[in-house]
Amino acid sequence: MITTQKLSKDYNGKKVFENLNLQLNKGEILEIKGNSGEGKTTLKRCIAGLEEYNGQIDIDGDISFVFQEKRVLPWLNVMNNILAPLKLGNHEIDDKKVEEIKEIAEKFEVDEHLQKDINEVSGGELQRLMVLRGLITEPEILLLDEPFNSVDEKTRSDIYEKFLKICREKELSVLIASHNQDLENLVDRRVSLKSN
Repeated sequence: MITTQKLSKDYNGKKVFENLNLQLNKGEILEIKGNSGEGKTTLKRCIAGLEEYNGQIDIDGDISFVFQEKRVLPWLNVMNNILAPLKLGNHEIDDKKVEEIKEIAEKFEVDEHLQKDINEVSGGELQRLMVLRGLITEPEILLLDEPFNSVDEKTRSDIYEKFLKICREKELSVLIASHNQDLENLVDRRVSLKSN
């Protein structure tokens, strides 16, 4: 689904990564490991077409990118923020889609927040809701950047397991960045980015 060849990126002459060859296969869940500042976010931004780079990236499938920062429309409530990408893409929003949102929200333990204003939910709750938004656009490839880092450790482990089960059911190809051990036994493969 994604192949990079001799991918390199630098900022003001400082290399972030160099000659990176990476492959994400159909239906695979791949974890990118690394400490802060080692290029995990930059790699996904390159793949999503948000950064210039040297080398080659081949993508086969529609991508949804869940950013680490909370990208919301503050004048809309939670449910309308989740629906916003569907509305912008002129996708049909039927009862089945609304029911799917409610089911995933329940698994993520945020179903009681769907009708609240954005400023009424915590950072951890909002992160889960933004991951839900990425899922319901029905991408083939999902890019995630520390998606649950604001969630407490005990809850985070449970949410990751439920989230990745949904991804497998939907046969999504997933590229997920992490710097902790939450995903150790949940992913198909792990790749480490090392500082230069």
